[in-house]
Amino acid sequence: MMSNFMSGKLVHLTELRQGDTELFAQEQWTDGWFRQLSMDMSRVWLPEDYKEDLKGEHWGTDEFVYVVRANDTEATVGWISLGDVQLKNRGAEVGIAIVESQQGNGYGTDALRIVLKFAFDELNMHRVHLEVNGNNAGAIHIYERVGFKREGVNVGALYQDGQRIDRYSYGILQTEWRALTEATK
Repeated sequence: MMSNFMSGKLVHLTELRQGDTELFAQEQWTDGWFRQLSMDMSRVWLPEDYKEDLKGEHWGTDEFVYVVRANDTEATVGWISLGDVQLKNRGAEVGIAIVESQQGNGYGTDALRIVLKFAFDELNMHRVHLEVNGNNAGAIHIYERVGFKREGVNVGALYQDGQRIDRYSYGILQTEWRALTEATK
């Protein structure tokens, strides 16, 4: 029997379901959600905004967005996306947000591994990249754990709490991913 390729040891990736957008709208008030996103979020989002953004009707084949759910409880623990998918250049950008109360349980690491497997084994991407705020030590640790390497620094790109903070660019190549997954078999 073939296993579900969108499942990991701790989480699986699904479509948007009833109640997910309400949870995401509540989470935006925690420090671990809005303030840690690498994009500029300058307004409060309503559940309808999340629904519109996550349902994907405005996307073509260049973006995949999933809700992250815990295997043991089916609880929504966040979302993950593979965006800016470029078939000719074979590159994509990953984005992830885990509900603050669920951080530290390995869910983000597991979700990243699932999406990287999808990107490299199903879409045949050459490279996956991301951006992360320099003050997000937890996310940086996870990205480096799954194999991302720091490729650059955008000096002072983030303005938060009255000060400038660097934003880091990370990437991982398909060959690097394959070497890591072979080493852990």
